[in-house]
Amino acid sequence: MCGIAGSIGTQPANWQNMRHALRHLSHRGPDGEGIAGIRFDGTVSTAEDNATRLLLGFRRLAIFDPSTRADQPMRCHATGNLLVFNGAVYNFLILREQLVACGHTFHSDSDTEVILAAYREWGDTAFHRFNGMWALALYDATRCELLLSRDRMGVKPLYYHQDGNALHFASEIRGLIQLRGSLPGIHPTMAFDFLAGVMTDHQEETLWESIRAVPAGALWRIAQDGSITRGHYHQWPHSTGEQQDAKALRHLLDDAVALRLRADAPSATLLSGGLDSAAITALAAEHAQDTRVQFGGAFSYGYSDAAYSSHDESIRAKALVAALPTAIRHTLLQNDPVASIPELMDLTVAQEQPFTTPSILASWRLYRAMHAHGIKVALSGEGADELFAGYTRLYLPLLARDWLRQGRFREAIALLGSSQLPLAGLLRRLAWQLPLPTLLPLLRWRRPHLASLHPTFWAEHKARFSHVLTQQALPLSMRLRQDVMQQGLPQILRYADRNSMASSIELRLPFLDYRLVAFALSTPIEQQIGAGGGKQLLRQAMQQHLPESVWRQPKTHGFGHAEQYQLHQLDLASLIERAPREAWDYLDRKALTAQWRRPTLHPTAWLPVSFLLWSTARAEGRFA
Repeated sequence: MCGIAGSIGTQPANWQNMRHALRHLSHRGPDGEGIAGIRFDGTVSTAEDNATRLLLGFRRLAIFDPSTRADQPMRCHATGNLLVFNGAVYNFLILREQLVACGHTFHSDSDTEVILAAYREWGDTAFHRFNGMWALALYDATRCELLLSRDRMGVKPLYYHQDGNALHFASEIRGLIQLRGSLPGIHPTMAFDFLAGVMTDHQEETLWESIRAVPAGALWRIAQDGSITRGHYHQWPHSTGEQQDAKALRHLLDDAVALRLRADAPSATLLSGGLDSAAITALAAEHAQDTRVQFGGAFSYGYSDAAYSSHDESIRAKALVAALPTAIRHTLLQNDPVASIPELMDLTVAQEQPFTTPSILASWRLYRAMHAHGIKVALSGEGADELFAGYTRLYLPLLARDWLRQGRFREAIALLGSSQLPLAGLLRRLAWQLPLPTLLPLLRWRRPHLASLHPTFWAEHKARFSHVLTQQALPLSMRLRQDVMQQGLPQILRYADRNSMASSIELRLPFLDYRLVAFALSTPIEQQIGAGGGKQLLRQAMQQHLPESVWRQPKTHGFGHAEQYQLHQLDLASLIERAPREAWDYLDRKALTAQWRRPTLHPTAWLPVSFLLWSTARAEGRFA
């Protein structure tokens, strides 16, 4: 896990901007730094000169082979290819054996060198062989082109900016701002999508004007003038309707965990009280003695005040650890769910864009605690809710609605009898089917994030709200796929990457092993969710490895649940006074203040607050 940056174009690359960019990425890689360039004549440059047209920069977090042999940028001496790489190829040992059989020799014990050799041997098809997470830039010396690629799910970030003379890219937006040499404006359409539609990371555009994300699964070729030839190396399957086997799922998850435990640095799991993290922790404990594993146990998050006990899952986490057949260390961080404005500002700077819930403050705090305990690799359960229909309160009403539409009244009535589907939840879902002239005023009245929008901003962009309505009308099978590929999960991956990397921790996600993702996308909806709730197949898969109280329990809250309900304790007045003038082109100050006077605040009241924090950080130069 590291940070990468680069520039390619017709003008000499700016070494000073690159050094600034790497300084802003230092948290992603505190263990080393490297810069290398390609001159106009094709030779490699490691010192500043005016003939460099391609510049690659790197910050290292040493996980595989901590020696200098694995430093980057790494050059293939046989081809002249040059690579910077953020992430991990978990199956690199198997690939290395195959490449040795093909005649390759290796000088390090790193996955970086395996990537260079694999590209030399197999070309573009090498990417199909990688099981991992990555964002990389590889200079192909033979073709005089730069390859940009991200893993199939987009676990590792990569942003780019293109102008008339060059293309710049970096792992984080802060680094990219340094490369381009100026602060971009706010993208109004993306601001509306966030403030009105509760959406970020759902397309290439970001809230920063002219800064875009390289899409997941991309394999782009960048010419010497910075122009892009776009390509993809992977396509995801659709469900065939055939039933899937729970044992096969268990074996896939077990292998995914074993691969992600492999590291030359201490690792640990994040353990809440729910099924996903419990499954990861239980399987990790079984592999604690494997070769090249330094497993440091599990970390959990709870609250120091008993007033928040209804939100605290740490008791469940303790019970799970006690029930495991293999003893592991369990570390509990207890905190106050009420955050200060300075802490939220630091979190906002780390996230680089507004975020939809303050609950991510919990993992931000937990990764800092893990770093203090010497952990460099963390395994977490992100992705399971989207892949295996775990958001019961969202997905069960959609399933009931679909069955009512299809005339499957008996099945719908059975769902309505489930304790996990309150009638109010179904009614709220059906309300989205109201005519637009009725629905929009109702939403503007009931939802504080919509009521707080500036009237002019709302009037200019409300036609785009149709995208939100379209999403709400999707059948559950399509909604699940969209939440994995486009809407929900990409947003969560940004939260997870920025929070973990802010504390220099490599986060690995077993549920997003591409084999597991393909398995989940091929699973019929009836195996995923029903009257008993979501994750039905996953629960079956883990029955022999978890206590019944864990695999049978309904959907739990996860980390940071209490943080969502402490908004009324924030010092909003001071934040409003501190906010820059441009923020009020998007928000209505009087309306926002009026919403805050309500006796209870809906969780979406957080959205304008997050936008204020972000716009204030911009104005105060926190990203420059």
